[in-house]
Amino acid sequence: MAGLRDLLMRFRPVSTPGPAATGVPADRTAELAAELTPTLALLDRTAGQAAAVREAALHEAERIRTEAARQAERLVAGAVDRSGRVRT
Repeated sequence: MAGLRDLLMRFRPVSTPGPAATGVPADRTAELAAELTPTLALLDRTAGQAAAVREAALHEAERIRTEAARQAERLVAGAVDRSGRVRT
């Protein structure tokens, strides 16, 4: 919804006071939207790429955690095996 300022800006004089001019009141909101739309569209694409990078990072982190857990299990099993041999 347009604010009061936007509404009043539609009725501001387009030129100097005097006889009626053939100008149309400026629509600043439409001008800003037309100017920013291409830039914001690029940001949407970049946000999608960032989401893909985050997803790949989550999968990689899970792979690293799984490998670390396997390695820890192997170390513990080796330590248990060695401790049995040391006791004997």
